[in-house]
Amino acid sequence: MPPGQRGRFVVLNFDNADIETVVHAASEILGFNYVLAPDVRGKVTVQTSGRIPQEEVFAVLLAILEVHGFTAVKTGNLYKIVRIEGARERAVPTIVGTEPDPARTPDEVITQIVPVRFASVADLATLLRPLISGRGTLLAHRETNVLVITDTASNIRRLLDIVRQVDVELALDEPLREQLLLRIPPYALCRDDCRGLCPGCGVDRNTEPCRCPPPPLEAGPWAALRALRFDL
Repeated sequence: MPPGQRGRFVVLNFDNADIETVVHAASEILGFNYVLAPDVRGKVTVQTSGRIPQEEVFAVLLAILEVHGFTAVKTGNLYKIVRIEGARERAVPTIVGTEPDPARTPDEVITQIVPVRFASVADLATLLRPLISGRGTLLAHRETNVLVITDTASNIRRLLDIVRQVDVELALDEPLREQLLLRIPPYALCRDDCRGLCPGCGVDRNTEPCRCPPPPLEAGPWAALRALRFDL
């Protein structure tokens, strides 16, 4: 909204009005362009309790649309009024990080890419999936350990609060850490005289000899030994 229009107040009073009429009125107040999908139809009744700031009109519009199963998706310099079910396939705003975007209105549909540092991304997805709204989606990408959430900004804010509480590094108390370290053997051996597996071919050196070629002599002073020949 242009700075010169801020600080103004309006009253919204619609009684069984077409939803297109309400969208048009909001666009006149705020000065945005819009396109309605062909299936955006319905009657709207809304009455504000007194005057509201102009900058809150868009949040009210999104709430009205959400109640009727629609939302507004910004594309370029206009908003597309579409069904919420189809909004996630469109170019919705994408935010990266574990903090919510304060610029987003509560009922705006957005996508949040959430990097997970310590917890299992699969476990987090299992924890959060029941909290996703019926129109939202949650994807867990194990290769990069991130969550991709599409939902309303208000619900994503709640999910991010949970992620920050769960995705923490577990610190062991110092006495417990010392006890664990004392019980870890210095070498992973099956028995004290175990010869282990050959790191080259994987042969169990306890049962058969390794057939790998001997490693080359190191460079430096030892390299001269390669040229020596002994005649016995």
